[in-house]
Amino acid sequence: MNAIHEAGGNDTKAIVTAWLAASAFDILAAFAYAIANGGTAPGVLRAVASGLLGNKVIGGGWDIAMIGLALHFAIMFGIVLVFWTASRFIPFLLARPDIVGPAYGVAVYAVMNLVVLPLSAIIFKPNYSWTPLLIGIATHMICVGLPIALVFHRYGRRGRPGSSAANA
Repeated sequence: MNAIHEAGGNDTKAIVTAWLAASAFDILAAFAYAIANGGTAPGVLRAVASGLLGNKVIGGGWDIAMIGLALHFAIMFGIVLVFWTASRFIPFLLARPDIVGPAYGVAVYAVMNLVVLPLSAIIFKPNYSWTPLLIGIATHMICVGLPIALVFHRYGRRGRPGSSAANA
């Protein structure tokens, strides 16, 4: 077992930190991409909400957008818990965040686009032409996988921040 999974490790703090960081980075990247392509932040959030609500999001306002934001954070919490659970059994996941994080981001992108979206009620057709595909993969590598792996590396490999082990 490693520091994050021992009695002295701080699982909750690591999980919450990874969850909030990846959630914020990912949704801000989605906003930036949408705005750069003529969309809006509320439109991104309504698109997320459409995964659960389908056509009911059409004409929706901030209430639907906030449902989308809550869904985004809920999905990211699950993504973080999958990594945390896997790291309990595969110590390498905590050893090399520079490799594992981007790889996990690619895996998350693949699962979201090949499993989750097709099973959802989304009202849009994902664009898998080269540019959006590469941007989506890169975004998930940098904004999802990397922060999750870095947070768990920090709390798992070196103990809690501020401890003598963390400063080694």
